[in-house]
Amino acid sequence: MKKLLCLLFAFTVIFSFIACKQARLEYWEISESSDSYSENSADISYESSGDVSENTLKYTSTPLMWKVTGGDSDGTIWLFGSMHIADKTTYPLPNAILEAFNSCDNLAVECDITKNVIIPADFYESITYPDDTTIDQYISPDIYEAASALVSEYYGEDSIEVLARYKPVYWYLLTDGIIAEKSKLSQEYGLDIYFLELANDEDKEILEIESVNLQYKMLSGFSDELQEFLLAGTVFADEEMYLDGLDYQYEAWKNGDVDELEELIFPEPPKGYYTQKEIELIDEYNKEMIYDRNEGMVDVAIEYLDEDMEVFYVVGLAHMLGEQGIVQMLADAGYTVEQITSYSYDEV
Repeated sequence: MKKLLCLLFAFTVIFSFIACKQARLEYWEISESSDSYSENSADISYESSGDVSENTLKYTSTPLMWKVTGGDSDGTIWLFGSMHIADKTTYPLPNAILEAFNSCDNLAVECDITKNVIIPADFYESITYPDDTTIDQYISPDIYEAASALVSEYYGEDSIEVLARYKPVYWYLLTDGIIAEKSKLSQEYGLDIYFLELANDEDKEILEIESVNLQYKMLSGFSDELQEFLLAGTVFADEEMYLDGLDYQYEAWKNGDVDELEELIFPEPPKGYYTQKEIELIDEYNKEMIYDRNEGMVDVAIEYLDEDMEVFYVVGLAHMLGEQGIVQMLADAGYTVEQITSYSYDEV
């Protein structure tokens, strides 16, 4: 369960925002808004791992990776936009990615999920209700009923009593994980685990970009309304559409398709699609879960460059993308950022 929590903390994309219109909470006032989530592309150069010839080369899927150099640094950061769940079709990874990993002395990750993570007592306190207070007293009956049905089906009826004092954010993590389990993708093939195990085998130093406590604090700091909104988004999800969205993201990630991924992760919904309250909650989620963390991740990357380090830097793909993503922010800071594209020779 501890490893599952750490993985879910690192998960940065919620497809249910677009896929699950029925997740709207009826007591929120409906209003139209012209708010949009448009993202601008970074001015980034591209690099291939060989000579491009239509007769001898074919394009191969290349998960998101960028090379960062420049400034006064002699170091290199290889930014790798990770999928925390994947399948065996991801492997073997392209040589360009493995060569970049092998060239580095250090692996940087959001948190080291191969370690025994100690869950702080204050985190448990922050996500549980005091005394005999239970979750059904704080969320709508419809959401509670749907969440209870999903959790009891997966974990057993006794789990509802055990989880009764936990706040909606914890139920959201559990229910989102239950739905994701139905996908063809699995944590077993997640890129974070793959590189952590590889780094341990090769005695590379593992650097944690964020503390576990930071991630706990972020989750427990979500407003009550956002927690309920996230839970509603999973338990009222159109499951088929949710899983299709996950597959679309996975295929776009394998092909290094930045434009497609930005459309999936930072969609621009039609005017009036969301209530004003829903827009505010989505903005709160993106700020807390992605944008604020991106600033810290960029600061850490610059620290590595200032120290002339060679680092393979793995974080969830959503952190890399968009105008407020790590890639764009490093480009804006004056560093040279090149997306790596692989090619391979056809057999003759």
